[in-house]
Amino acid sequence: MGFNPRVPSELSKAILNGNCIGFVGAGFSAAGGLPNWKVLLERMLAKESSTHIVADYIRGRIDHGTAHALDEAAQMLEDTIGRDKFSAVLKEHLSVTEVNSVMLRRIELLKGTPFRTILTTNFDTFLPGSVPNRATYRKALRSEPFHLSSECYRPEGQGAFTVKLHGDLGAPAGDSSVVITRRDYRQHLYSDSAYSTFLRGILATRTVLYMGFSFEDAYLNELRSEVLSLVGHNVGDEVTSYAIMNDVSEQALVHFRKHEGIEILSYDTKGGADFSGFDSWLEAIYRKTNAVVRFGDYLRERRILWLDPHPSNNTEAFDFLQQAAESSGKPSYALEMVPDVESTLEKLQNAKADEGYHLLITHWGADRLKDSPDPACVAILKALRKQDIRIPVIVFASNSHAEERKVEALSLGAADYCFTFGALFTRIESIFAPALITG
Repeated sequence: MGFNPRVPSELSKAILNGNCIGFVGAGFSAAGGLPNWKVLLERMLAKESSTHIVADYIRGRIDHGTAHALDEAAQMLEDTIGRDKFSAVLKEHLSVTEVNSVMLRRIELLKGTPFRTILTTNFDTFLPGSVPNRATYRKALRSEPFHLSSECYRPEGQGAFTVKLHGDLGAPAGDSSVVITRRDYRQHLYSDSAYSTFLRGILATRTVLYMGFSFEDAYLNELRSEVLSLVGHNVGDEVTSYAIMNDVSEQALVHFRKHEGIEILSYDTKGGADFSGFDSWLEAIYRKTNAVVRFGDYLRERRILWLDPHPSNNTEAFDFLQQAAESSGKPSYALEMVPDVESTLEKLQNAKADEGYHLLITHWGADRLKDSPDPACVAILKALRKQDIRIPVIVFASNSHAEERKVEALSLGAADYCFTFGALFTRIESIFAPALITG
C-alpha cells in the first residue's frame, strides 16, 4: 500500500491564507543527481595538488562529516586554492544540464504551491531566484496582494517570488554572492545587518515549511532560536513551522514540537533506499492548496453557467476555470457559456434536476429582455425570483457604479458583486467549498 500523507489542517490554512513561506534546503535538490556537500568537497579536493599536510587535514575534516567539520574543510580548501578557482570548480560540479523527471516534478509542485515567498539556501540552478539585496527584501516582505489563483501558481507559472539566500551560481559573474565557507556565513549573518534583519522578520511573521533540511546548520539554528525567543515559544504552544524529514523517531517528533516549535512531516526511507515519501508530501500539500486542483475538485460534480456576450474581456477567468475543469476530468460538463439573457433563462428553466447548474455568473449588461427596461443582471435576478429557480448568482461587472449596483444586486438575491478576477475566484470558492472550510 502506498504512502498517503495527511496534510495538517493548520499548515493548509497558513498556505491558503498567504501566510506561509517555503524554505528549500539541499535535500530538495538531491533528486536532481547533484552531489551532497561532503561528496562535492571530496571531488574538489581530488582535483587539487595542495601539500600533503593541508590535503590530509582537509580530508580528515571531510571524513569527520559533521556540518561544522565540512564548513571548516570548505574554508581550508578555499584558502588553499583561492576564491576564484574555488567558485569556478564549484560551478563546474553544480551546473545543471539536464533535469530528470523526479526533479522536474518536484519543481512543478513547489511552484504550484501558493507560498507567499520561497527562501532557499541552495545556489544551484534548479530554482531561479533573486540574490539578497534591499530590492529583494522589499519585494519579499512587502509583496503584492496575495491571490491563490494568481497565474504564477498555475501550470507554466514561475511560482512564488524566490530569494536565493546563499547566492546563485547561475547569476552573472560578480553578482552571484555565493555563500560557501565559514567566513562567508559569518560575514552574511553578523556583518550584513539587512540580511539578518530580513531573515528574523520573515521567520517571525510567517509560518515556515522547511523542505530538505537536516537542521545541522548552526547559523540557521541560531536564527531560529532567536525567533523562538522573540515570540516566546513555550511547551504546549502551537507550532510555528513544519518540516518534511525522513526517518524521524517518535522521541524526536515530540522534541521538535515541544522545544523547537516544529511539526515534523516524516516518512520512512526503508533504510535509506526510498526517498519517494518526500515527493508524496510535496504532492499532498500541492493538491490541498493549488487553486487549479482545488477548483477542479469543486467542478467535478458541479456546473457553472456564465452569461457574457463579450467573453474576450474575461479570458483570464475562462482560462483558469477551463484548466480547473480539465483537471476535474469533466471539461465539457463544468463550464458553459451563454451570450444573452433569453438563452440563460431558457437553460435554467429546462435544466434537469440531476444535471442542473450550481452557479450562475452574469455581467451587469446593457442587453435586455424584450419589453424590459432592466439591465441583464436585474432582469435575470427578477426572473429567477418570480419562477422560484434557486441558484447562487455572482455578478461580475466593472467597478463603474459598483456601490449602487452591488446594493441592488444583493437586494434581488445575488450572492455577491465583484469586479476583479481575484475577488471572483474567492467568491466562487466560498460558494463551492465545504462549510467546514469556509466556516
